[in-house]
Amino acid sequence: MRYQLVLRWPIESPTGDYDQVIQTEDLLREELMGGSEVDGHDLGSGEMNIFLLTDDPTATFEAVRRILERGPAWATVRIAYRVAQGGRYTILWPEDLTEFRVA
Repeated sequence: MRYQLVLRWPIESPTGDYDQVIQTEDLLREELMGGSEVDGHDLGSGEMNIFLLTDDPTATFEAVRRILERGPAWATVRIAYRVAQGGRYTILWPEDLTEFRVA
């Protein structure tokens, strides 16, 4: 798969919101259809991330939106993608976000 789509949230609790990232990752694994796959997660530096691999980051973003809009995870998520081998991120959400980095 050519692109890495990253979902990023600020960590809001001292325990790192580990349960939330695992639940969200499991939900995405269950509900995302072909064309993308959950590639894992990480927590640290005040943020938690879920990584997806996809050939179509825009379509995968729309699928993620439909899944996450139903719950609290959507309120603070930041989403961007880049070529899987690295490079500059293209921001997808929120629309007014101007900077995206993964620590």
